Amino acid sequence: MLGVGPVLGSRHPDDEERIRLAVLFKAFYPAVAYQLERTASFYELPLPELKKLIIDKAPEMEKIFAEYSADKMKKETIYPGQEVWAVPDIGEKMRVNRAVGLMSGTSSRSSEEAARSLAGRLAFGALSSQDRFQASLMISGLSSEDDISRGGGQQIFLRCVTNENIKFPIRQFKFSDEMQLLYSTNALRRGAYGYPMDKFGTKNDYFYGNRKNLLEFPSQVDQVKDIIVENEVMVKHRIDPIYMDAVVVQHQSFKDEMVKVLEKETFICEGKKYQCMEKGQVFFITTINGKPEVRSKPIDSFILVAKQFNVNMWKNNQ
Repeated sequence: MLGVGPVLGSRHPDDEERIRLAVLFKAFYPAVAYQLERTASFYELPLPELKKLIIDKAPEMEKIFAEYSADKMKKETIYPGQEVWAVPDIGEKMRVNRAVGLMSGTSSRSSEEAARSLAGRLAFGALSSQDRFQASLMISGLSSEDDISRGGGQQIFLRCVTNENIKFPIRQFKFSDEMQLLYSTNALRRGAYGYPMDKFGTKNDYFYGNRKNLLEFPSQVDQVKDIIVENEVMVKHRIDPIYMDAVVVQHQSFKDEMVKVLEKETFICEGKKYQCMEKGQVFFITTINGKPEVRSKPIDSFILVAKQFNVNMWKNNQ
């Protein structure tokens, strides 16, 4: 059952702080952190000594630890009982550094298939291939087998839309299909990694061990001069629907057909049945302080029709 493991035990406060320091280190200096976290010292040193060792390896971490003290960070819920530390403003800092937002194409060909795929994400969030299989949601993604075989099975795959590649038509984004899901960069608060080219989320020494941090990533993406946008950003396990800013389809008729299907789809939240769409609103379940909550967005500002992205499609207000 998804999310059960973490509720079966509790961590020592020192372990919790060690994890928090590691989250910050990996967020800002991932390549340096990758080398250090593979040593016994990273897990065995007393916290003051570990903190000093990290600062010795990356002096700027002293300012970062001061900026992101424990009282300025919070945890985000992946599943009930499973929470992780999050860097609160990493998404905002990415947008300052040329990122516009995130997108994910789907393998849905028909409007009915697309609508049901969207309904699942509204009810459960976006799930990785491994999480879907463990939950008996036996739905393959665009490259599930390759992702799992190369170490990316636990990841949800997104593409970074930047100030530069937003100029391209949607069809030039690799794996863009009739329906594109747009996510805020704030979805990356609890940790993510990215490559400027499609590498199936691999975590080998060469790519993962030398990756840039998320603040540098948009500029790295823009350095790739190709007519196809195939950068990838990986988020582990699940993305909450609250971070889904919009859905883009390329034809009005496709949207109209999707709406008809969504009006018939339902989901259950805390024992109560809800329509996926009703009276011009699309409904979704999000997690607030560890509890599920039903929210809504106007359908006409949520499902958009376009052949090219524009910056106003991402709300970035969560």
